[in-house]
Amino acid sequence: MISKEEEVDVEVTWEDQQKINTFGRLSNALSDLEDELRTQKEQLENVNEAESEVMLSDDTHIKYWIGESYVSVPREKAEEMVGDQIKKVEKAIEDTEIKIKALKETLNTLKKELKAKFKDSI
Repeated sequence: MISKEEEVDVEVTWEDQQKINTFGRLSNALSDLEDELRTQKEQLENVNEAESEVMLSDDTHIKYWIGESYVSVPREKAEEMVGDQIKKVEKAIEDTEIKIKALKETLNTLKKELKAKFKDSI
């Protein structure tokens, strides 16, 4: 907390309030994206484990989970399907990381603008 003497008495304009609201919304969005990224990384880890299991399998047919059921597919097809899933998850992770980077840049800009006007009062 800041002391009463350090507090800056600055009028909050409508534009300032909009920046504060935007900062709050973007902070929440960033938190959601970071959660999504953690989930995607866990999913990638699981798919990589599945790929290893398929590669190590001696079976000619693999049970592959599609929707709500398992389907028996040839081993080569299962390898291809798992590889495609890995690419899909990696692309989703890359997209999420780009969104997070953009949000952080916007948040830093807003933070600088707000700190410049309100100092530590905000």
